[in-house]
Amino acid sequence: MDSTPTPSPPPEPGDSSRRIARSTAIFSLATAVSRVLGLVREMVSAYFFGVSGLINAFTVAIQIPNLVRALVADAALSGAFVPVFSDLLEKGERQRAWRVASTLFC
Repeated sequence: MDSTPTPSPPPEPGDSSRRIARSTAIFSLATAVSRVLGLVREMVSAYFFGVSGLINAFTVAIQIPNLVRALVADAALSGAFVPVFSDLLEKGERQRAWRVASTLFC
């Protein structure tokens, strides 16, 4: 079995724009679903635990590490991974791009 990546055929002129639009739509939909599920989570939490001081203290304690992660790790991931992944896909090196992604996320 040959391990050299086989480049994909070059994309059609309008194909790249369609792919970007499709990817943007998928990402937007996933973000919207995530926000709705977050709202449901908060409603269930308020229903079961109320809005007392103890649950509010717990919520604040959880929010601080999440904020640090969002500011540091997510920004670094967006700034480093997304450009490399996109560049590999644009060059037609689809297999290599997914290998980079699987190395990072698995």
